[in-house]
Amino acid sequence: MYIGPTLCLLSLTSVYILCPDPRGYGDSDKPDGVASYTLDKLGKDIADLIPALGYSACVLVGHDWGGAVAWRVADTNPELIDKLVIMNCPHLSIMGQELTNGWGQLLKSWYIFMFQVPWLPEFTIGLHDYRNFNAIFRGRKAGVKNRDQFPAEVVEAYKYSFSRPGGLTGPINYIRAIYKTRSFLFPRTRKTIDIPTLLLRVTQRYPELVDRHIVLNCPHGRFEI
Repeated sequence: MYIGPTLCLLSLTSVYILCPDPRGYGDSDKPDGVASYTLDKLGKDIADLIPALGYSACVLVGHDWGGAVAWRVADTNPELIDKLVIMNCPHLSIMGQELTNGWGQLLKSWYIFMFQVPWLPEFTIGLHDYRNFNAIFRGRKAGVKNRDQFPAEVVEAYKYSFSRPGGLTGPINYIRAIYKTRSFLFPRTRKTIDIPTLLLRVTQRYPELVDRHIVLNCPHGRFEI
């Protein structure tokens, strides 16, 4: 079970790819409290891990909320990243702009507000043997395009992981903690990321959002679909 940043560790003779389960996921620690899942702490976990493995820097890859964590590491510890790859995740300052530019992104982010409610998201997701996971991974509307990548036994493995004690609360706390990161959503000053950055998206539905990424945040960035 994995969600989060991927570390690509380079040595003179080898390339090592590490996909750690971040806090709250899989067999990793699941500390109590929403405050344990702020981007500061999630980013620090990754920043501490790189030198602990004996490396001075890495290629950091992040998808979705793992992308948000990767952005945070790039903000706070750019010296630890040789190259940055982000998939389907805007920088939080760009996200903050979108949330204040109208109803469009607010409506698409409805789940962020719903997940602020205590215990109800965990209860709802767990109904009917975690049936929502079938829709997420194999549903015709919301599921992945290539359903063969998520056979039924893989979905059952996800259900097992999230059904363990605390298995849902930790991941949901990632989203609950977003309101403790207001300084990242609405920064007073914009920090430029000088790391070579590759932004990947599955569609080009929001090219203007990508343009703002490149111009405002990543002068050494490029975009691919």
